[in-house]
Amino acid sequence: CPVFYSKPGVLNIDGIECMTTIDGILKFHWHVMQHDYKKRLLQFKKDNPSFTRFECVSILDLSGLAASNLNSRTLDIIKKQASIDSLCFPETMNKMLVVNAPRFFSATWGIIKGFVDARTAAKIEVISSSSAAQKKLKEIIDVNQIPSDYGGTAESTDVTLAKEAAVNAD
Repeated sequence: CPVFYSKPGVLNIDGIECMTTIDGILKFHWHVMQHDYKKRLLQFKKDNPSFTRFECVSILDLSGLAASNLNSRTLDIIKKQASIDSLCFPETMNKMLVVNAPRFFSATWGIIKGFVDARTAAKIEVISSSSAAQKKLKEIIDVNQIPSDYGGTAESTDVTLAKEAAVNAD
């Protein structure tokens, strides 16, 4: 499966809301799922002809996430995105690993889990320890496909994001 990495702990929701609204964020999420995600899966299929299950593994890295980031606006976005994904894209997630989860996240996960259908919630694993996360990643993903900042040998996510930013700036 393709693997997607997300780092919401580095997002500044107040900064994002200076550029757009929560509705705009949700519309962007819908656009990404309808167009970018589809494009990536079709490219993966082209590169890997034996690929038949249009699912992905998502790595949600909570490094840098502070309890103060989890206010009602942030939870509202999570709730609405989870609703969109559960309703419109229920079979696209093979597995989600929430890695580098801070201690307070366990209580928050209990709330968030209530927004997600039970079948989807069963596909989600929360891992607090960086070493445990790296071990789990190596169990389910080839080491040459894991970014170096997650214990693998592939290009680090910071380098990949910098390249993406440069391409999108043109």
